[in-house]
Amino acid sequence: MKVSGATAAVYVNAAAISHMGCVRTNNEDNLFFNGDMMRMQEVNGGVRLSHHFRGKTHLFAVCDGMGGLNRGERASLIATRALRRLYKPLGNAHAEEMIREHCARVSEMIWKDTQKTGEGKKQGTTLALLMLDRDVVRVANVGDSRVYMVRMGKLVQISMDHTQVYTQMLRGEITREQARKHEMGNIINQYLGMARRNQPVNFVYARSFSLCNSDRFFICSDGASDLIPFEVLEEVLTGNASPEECCRIITEMALEAGGKDNITCIVGDISSASLPPQTEQDLKNLHVLMDKGGESETTQG
Repeated sequence: MKVSGATAAVYVNAAAISHMGCVRTNNEDNLFFNGDMMRMQEVNGGVRLSHHFRGKTHLFAVCDGMGGLNRGERASLIATRALRRLYKPLGNAHAEEMIREHCARVSEMIWKDTQKTGEGKKQGTTLALLMLDRDVVRVANVGDSRVYMVRMGKLVQISMDHTQVYTQMLRGEITREQARKHEMGNIINQYLGMARRNQPVNFVYARSFSLCNSDRFFICSDGASDLIPFEVLEEVLTGNASPEECCRIITEMALEAGGKDNITCIVGDISSASLPPQTEQDLKNLHVLMDKGGESETTQG
């Protein structure tokens, strides 16, 4: 990937919703909304955010905590607070490695916090982040919270679930819809909160690619992606609805489908006259799983 080094500001019209759902009695999700996040006392009440941002660097993320009681909330808050350290231009060939190392350190932080306060109980969180670093998109994730991109009218998942079920889908053994409904689909292989000595070699999935004008991104916890079919998400996100409307519609759909988990989603529209227009080749260059029943798009640009 060639980075042009563009310095013009990028505009992002973004919105976010976090909701407890219909079943849980607490909200273990949190989010990073270009500098904003939920405090511990705010999480159960959820949040609705929207803003027009202008700048060279933007950072958005969703964390889905786990651990029961307030353990999940604590882990997801530690992770979102730590993102402030990444809230700066990276713009170099080592950016992905910097993000991976950041995630490994935060995982260790959460693990140490568990040893001090957890009374033997585990705590952890997923992380799905998207950074707009001038004319580059940087995406990273641990766990099964997801990042999607809408480009050329197609919804594409640009993160990688750390689950055995997702691996089966990548191999073509099951379809996307079968994976979504799989009874073992919510069992993740890795998460922030693992001691560094237990972190696998590919602990963090991270990649970068060029940003295009009119790209739209969608980040969510599995409280949304598990309950709403991919085709329905694509229909909503490729339509004419604003980011605020998309977040509202997706949250209401997840609630109507049972709201069995906490629901958090972020939608953002990107615009800048300095960015190149979308092309079919740019869609291919994402190198990500497409909605073809488990086939993988590997066309080189």
